[in-house]
Amino acid sequence: MTEALTTALEPYASSQATADIEKLLEALWASDEWLPEAHEPILARWRAARGEAAFSPWRWWAKEAEAESYENECLTRADAIAWARKEYPGKAITIIECRYFDDAFNDEEMIWFAESRNEETLPGEVD
Repeated sequence: MTEALTTALEPYASSQATADIEKLLEALWASDEWLPEAHEPILARWRAARGEAAFSPWRWWAKEAEAESYENECLTRADAIAWARKEYPGKAITIIECRYFDDAFNDEEMIWFAESRNEETLPGEVD
């Protein structure tokens, strides 16, 4: 099956072919037959072939500076700062602009960023 999918991915001939490949990958992802070492490279090539269409729009995320993961997707930098200041009053915050792969192949509990830029830690504000 892996060889057949690899062969199907080669031409990237049309939007219909891309949609068909996505359906095949989704079926494989949902089954008990997804093998990361065999199928992740195929998924990576499919995403690469889709170019910008593979990504969500750029969005801003925020977190308490000491936290491990970001929370609350925002449209603008200002929105992310405002949300974080309200959520973590007086604490240092970190904001980042990110986008993720806009497809069905994400962890249900965590969004993994595909690309990021403009990470910035801002000191806590004192009232």
